[in-house]
Amino acid sequence: MKKLTPKHWLLNGRLLLVLLLLALFAGCSDSDEEALGSTASSGSLEKLFSHSVIQGCGSCHGPQGLESAGPNLTTKASFHASLVGNSRGNYTGWLTTGSACAGTYVTPYSVKDSSVLSAISMQNGTTCSAYNYHTTQNSEISGKALTDFVLWIENGAPAN
Repeated sequence: MKKLTPKHWLLNGRLLLVLLLLALFAGCSDSDEEALGSTASSGSLEKLFSHSVIQGCGSCHGPQGLESAGPNLTTKASFHASLVGNSRGNYTGWLTTGSACAGTYVTPYSVKDSSVLSAISMQNGTTCSAYNYHTTQNSEISGKALTDFVLWIENGAPAN
């Protein structure tokens, strides 16, 4: 049997390190819903809420947040109940956005009539004053999260 020299150990150690790093990075993904293990179908509330940027809405828009008098976006159920069919008029004590984003927040089956998109993205080609605030807070929705938001609305904004 051939005796391994320190040079062989070093080469074997490097090879082992490279293989370990490859195995580690093979599981990485840019897709936050894959990282969370979501198997929900596109256009569902479950799929939409699998995005960390959507889950983060509740840090401000929730009972303990800065926007506590407005929509409660902390859970899937409260997200749905607060946005679908509701508008600024449903939150009379909510002074933060003034008259920003007039109209129904989420109108099932109608992306163009869903004013929430103007607060978080440029999806409808126009924005409202809340959009400026969301962009300064790094809360603009884009990419797969925005695609899933639009699909959810197009599918009737189901509560699943």
